Amino acid sequence: MENLRWRVLDRGRGIVSLPFEAGEHKRVAVKIVDDRGIESLRILEIPVSPEDTLRQSVERIVTFAQPVFVILLGSRARGDADDGSDFDFLVVEREVHNPAEESACLRRAVGSVEAGVNVVVVDEAAFDKWSEAPGSTLYWAKREGRVLYPRG
Repeated sequence: MENLRWRVLDRGRGIVSLPFEAGEHKRVAVKIVDDRGIESLRILEIPVSPEDTLRQSVERIVTFAQPVFVILLGSRARGDADDGSDFDFLVVEREVHNPAEESACLRRAVGSVEAGVNVVVVDEAAFDKWSEAPGSTLYWAKREGRVLYPRG
């Protein structure tokens, strides 16, 4: 029996794990067996790309709010972001009774992601009006922002 165990271990040496998709906590447990047969377990963080953070944030916003548009603003939209840059979203909804409260709700809906996230919510009428007013935030959002939803 002991001999069989060693043959199974020998067969597994140098084998690489099959690809997998990370779970929501972005961690993986790795079992390490050294050449003496001593086992140890390590929990490793899996790096998250900015694209994954962006996709996850937009999915959560769309699921919660069913917006007309989700627009990425700032350095992430312009393409001059660095590792410390946050994600700034403008969410345009058909109707909004309390934009500040809706912004806070959507920020909570995004939850914990790998970067800072800011969410500003406006209704469609305000966006249509103020996106034509030079110098306003909505003016620049319409011209420099990157529309993420709806796609196309």
